[in-house]
Amino acid sequence: MIPRSLLVALVVVLAGLPAHGQEISWSFGPPMPIANSEFGAAAIDGKIYAVGGFLERNEHALLILDPRTAIWSRGPDLPEGTHHAGVAAVGSKLYVISGTSIENTMVQIFDSASGEWSRGADMPTARTALATAVLGGRIHAIGGTGDIFSGSAKTAHEVYDPATDSWESRAPLPFRSEHVLAAVIDGKIYVVGGRDNLVTRTRTQIYDPATDSWSAGAPLAVAASGHAVEAVGGKLYALGGENLVSGTVSNQLQRYDPAANEWTLLEPAPQRVHGVASAVIGDRIFFLGGASIAGSAFGSNIVQILNLPAGEGGGGPGDGQLEAPKKLKVKVRGAGRVRLKWRDRSKDETGFQVQMRRAGKKKFKRVASVSANIKKVVLTGLKPGTTYTFRVRALAPGRKSDFTNEVTVTTEPAN
Repeated sequence: MIPRSLLVALVVVLAGLPAHGQEISWSFGPPMPIANSEFGAAAIDGKIYAVGGFLERNEHALLILDPRTAIWSRGPDLPEGTHHAGVAAVGSKLYVISGTSIENTMVQIFDSASGEWSRGADMPTARTALATAVLGGRIHAIGGTGDIFSGSAKTAHEVYDPATDSWESRAPLPFRSEHVLAAVIDGKIYVVGGRDNLVTRTRTQIYDPATDSWSAGAPLAVAASGHAVEAVGGKLYALGGENLVSGTVSNQLQRYDPAANEWTLLEPAPQRVHGVASAVIGDRIFFLGGASIAGSAFGSNIVQILNLPAGEGGGGPGDGQLEAPKKLKVKVRGAGRVRLKWRDRSKDETGFQVQMRRAGKKKFKRVASVSANIKKVVLTGLKPGTTYTFRVRALAPGRKSDFTNEVTVTTEPAN
């Protein structure tokens, strides 16, 4: 529940948030339907998907926030309950990587277009409390532990490719770390904080996929584990976290500038949190739930929003405007089959969305989503002898590109 002291603050209906100035500010969003901690979240098509969580009542939960309406809804339950999972979005799909569950290697996939869950290939190294980051349409699973109560940590670094449903190993972390978080800036993964042997760390470790190697960045101003980390506007933002040795929980907001290789402290959040989930929508970072007592499984339903200066946003793996795909071509390949092909111009998209409009209809509908760097798709099951119009756009967390040119074709008539 939201502490009484916070109820006097304005609980913001998102449409009524104050105009952004040149400085950051904090506000509150609509409370989550359940109190939760040690869960994950990601943004898909402008909505926030929060999944799993501590305590048996939360392990199967899938909650969806639409910031445009400030309304939470409940999606279909996670088939296998989990907490401390790595959560990431690629295209229209949400990926829940392991966590503390029946199997600490499983990958559960939610398709936001169909509303259905499925299973992916198991992660090679069993672990929980790991970091995930999306780079080039693939999910990097980094660090973690075999048991959240053991204090031991891992250096494992494995990459999942949704297009092939397969895993491969990459250079391990230089230091063991669990309850660790990561984000991507300019094609590099920044792994921030975490702990090993129950000692919370200040480390910033930077992975360069071009060389499959790690380097050290400046240490955090305040050590953090079980915190939240997001990349927006070419900078990292880290919030909160716990320190089991001192028994404290932080509300510190820290920002990292890669150009200066420096962390600075900004205005603290209203509420101290660890085990907090986060997602980026535009120029706002949503920090969801979390616990205020170190080591506690009892979370809150509070939603704290960091409002960044106008134009700072963009969110997710890259920054700035997504380049729209171009030169869409559509060829009819039978009575109910067409092939779409386009040119990919963006460098940091996480997927592409295909939309279709049938002749006589006013609105386009999403009909397919593909992973990053995929530049064609075949659609089947269309009506013979029917005219359709197609368009495609690139997606990344919190961002959408403009659409391609629209192409209209008529499927072949039935025999």
